[in-house]
Amino acid sequence: MPRQTSRQQQGAITLVLITAMVLLALAATVSGGQRIWLERLSTRNLYEREQAQWVAEAGLQWAARALQHLHSHGQLDWPVALESPCPKPLQGSAHQCVHWNAPAPASRSNYALSVWAMRDVRQHPHVAQLLAQAEDNTSHARAWLTRSLHLPVLGRAGTVAAPNVVLDNCTSSTPSWWPTLMGQITGAQLQAWSALQQHMGLTVTSTAPRSVYWVSTPGDWTTPLGSSSDPVLLVFDGAACTPQCPALQAPIVGTVLYLAQCRTQAISAMASSLGNVQGQVAIQASQAPPGLSVQGSAVAVAYALPHVSDNPTQVLWVPGSWSDASP
Repeated sequence: MPRQTSRQQQGAITLVLITAMVLLALAATVSGGQRIWLERLSTRNLYEREQAQWVAEAGLQWAARALQHLHSHGQLDWPVALESPCPKPLQGSAHQCVHWNAPAPASRSNYALSVWAMRDVRQHPHVAQLLAQAEDNTSHARAWLTRSLHLPVLGRAGTVAAPNVVLDNCTSSTPSWWPTLMGQITGAQLQAWSALQQHMGLTVTSTAPRSVYWVSTPGDWTTPLGSSSDPVLLVFDGAACTPQCPALQAPIVGTVLYLAQCRTQAISAMASSLGNVQGQVAIQASQAPPGLSVQGSAVAVAYALPHVSDNPTQVLWVPGSWSDASP
């Protein structure tokens, strides 16, 4: 009996050892298979992410071509039919957005591609930030890409002059001070910029206050405008200066332009200004308005926008603006 019991114990131990070895081998096999599966899954996810980014990059390029077509003649406006609510966090009264459901590349028809163009109509109407979202409808792989463009809608701005009154020598139809103060920005561009801000609902009291006012109606100006942190550009054109230019009956901080078309009577017949200007006044005439007071200050003029592009016809990518961060 003792010998039989000993054999039974040895058999049991052997069985346990064999079972343990089988289990270890099975665990190693499962672990190896799982590792291979995870590696394949990781590789597939990386591949799908790269494909989604490639499609999103195609969306950025497509939107750049669309904006080139929109602004091929220097037009500042974006079609109302394309206007869209801005994605967060670029929601606000000063931001304008347009949206396209762009076509995905032919070899990636399983992707949905959406592209937004966003710009600050108050400070930088000549810079558009593009946001592209690509999503695979089958695997739900997704990628976001952003990049910024300079738009050919404003020329290079002039230099900021010392606060004073600048008069015109009236030797041509363009004010003699225009190239220095305004640079390559035209009157038509300023008028379109003013209309764009009005279209977007910017006012004196809006959260992002309006900064450009092109006035074409006669009558004295009675609304205070601008501050040291938010100077304005106020332009009275030839229609506003008929029969005489508007007098300033309220303080203005920023820059005031009188485009009187060298009609001396339009200036001399003005009522005496009761308000003052902290900044710059430029007049298309050889004399200053009666009672005009211009005070020196450190206020920057509203039209002095940075514009690094010398190409007036082509959209250009802003260097270093590419990002793959989601909004």
